[in-house]
Amino acid sequence: MKTADPDPNRTVRPRQRSKTSAIALIGPGRLGLALGLALKTAGHPIAIAVARTTKTAKPAGKRLNSQVAATGARELHKLPPAARNLIAQSPIVVIATPDDAIPHIAIELRNLLDNSSSNQRAAGRTVFHTSGALTSDVLDPLRRHGFSAASIHPLISISGGHLSNPFAGSHFALEGDREAVRIGRGLVREIGGNSFVIDAQHKALYHAAAVMASPNLTALIDIAVEMMTRCGLSPRRSRQILLPLIQSTVDNLVHQNPRSALTGTFKRGDLATVKMHLAAIASERLTDALRAYVTLGEHSLALSQIPKSKKRVIETLLNHATAKNLKR
Repeated sequence: MKTADPDPNRTVRPRQRSKTSAIALIGPGRLGLALGLALKTAGHPIAIAVARTTKTAKPAGKRLNSQVAATGARELHKLPPAARNLIAQSPIVVIATPDDAIPHIAIELRNLLDNSSSNQRAAGRTVFHTSGALTSDVLDPLRRHGFSAASIHPLISISGGHLSNPFAGSHFALEGDREAVRIGRGLVREIGGNSFVIDAQHKALYHAAAVMASPNLTALIDIAVEMMTRCGLSPRRSRQILLPLIQSTVDNLVHQNPRSALTGTFKRGDLATVKMHLAAIASERLTDALRAYVTLGEHSLALSQIPKSKKRVIETLLNHATAKNLKR
């Protein structure tokens, strides 16, 4: 049975560590490896890590101090018997592969367990996937095999292995069966994170919001960097100049809502400045920058508290720029 948290925004406080459980990790990529290391540090041994290639498997096994196996993401049935048995005997299975592979991996795992020589029963076992967009429904083949299933998605950007535990203080979205959610909360708590539960019907919208706040923010900053390079600065120097501004904006949002934290041209309603911005962007033929400037400018106007008459004038200016420069 899937359940929603009565208070999805509740922060989970650290508690005593739960009983340690061995974990089978499918997909020790950036996220999978970071999560595996954090769980290992928390006392949960990684029984086996299954990667797509030997090149990925060997360093992951060394860092996780675990057995490893290499096989195509959709070919778990080709694992050697010893590897299949380690998966079959692990109380917790974590699937941290790309989203597109998860449904098939669930079927492969079910078939692997059907054909396993292990006496371990699936009842009382838990399976997680780490997708932010997919619900736990993709794990139904394993539910029918007796697993409790949930999705466990960290709201954190992991682009490399420079942090020993990047999850400390971060938030995880959980969705799925009541027992799996309970276990997931415990695991998150043990690695220093916080958790909240979301309804399956809202999972895609939740993930779209996360994409807006992180990957799309990176893309927006890249657009700003490109604009700065047109001013004669190198990309590296542009980042150095912009990052303190970005950090100050984030710091403002720690203590204020977006309406209060908004600063700059659209908050003040500087019509002449908007005209200069649009002309400068158009003159450099920065199409992506113009689209972003118009779209986000319109939203900034909605947040601002300038008179409605001035808002309408600026909105008309933005719409005209869109029609003139983006619909040729």
